[in-house]
Amino acid sequence: MSQSHSSSSLGDRKNAPICLCGSTARLKVSNTSKNPRRPFLTCPNYNKEGKPYCNYFIWADFVEGNGSPLARPKTEFQQKDDELENREIEVTRRENEVQHALAEIHKANEEIHKAKEEIQKVKEDIQKKVLDLLNEREELQSQMIEINHARMLLCVYWGLSILISCILLRSRSIED
Repeated sequence: MSQSHSSSSLGDRKNAPICLCGSTARLKVSNTSKNPRRPFLTCPNYNKEGKPYCNYFIWADFVEGNGSPLARPKTEFQQKDDELENREIEVTRRENEVQHALAEIHKANEEIHKAKEEIQKVKEDIQKKVLDLLNEREELQSQMIEINHARMLLCVYWGLSILISCILLRSRSIED
């Protein structure tokens, strides 16, 4: 509560409600000018220096209309407990979903890594084959150059032999 107040404790009641931190709630009476002599239930650790408390607070006369000052706090506690349990279930479900998604991502990453390795091997094989083909091409070009050179020489030799033969034949025909 943000307003200042004083109270006097009425002590413990039988079947007193349990506050949100698990302690037995205490029934006290307000001595403030705004709420004089109004009973309320609160955490027993409220306003004690250094002790944690759960902010449990409810006006007892508000609950007494239901027949028991304990009825509503228990119900509220049970509702909060149920809400907490539902949230825990939801958090667990979401954690499981996240774990499942992370496992799928990990599996996909492994598959991607394997695929990259296979692609790298294929790439290396292709590069090796390309180099082999380039070397073979160079060898074939060298052989073609040699063959063309040999053909040219053969043509020159044939041409010279025909020319020499013609000259010899002509010189014999002139002598006759």
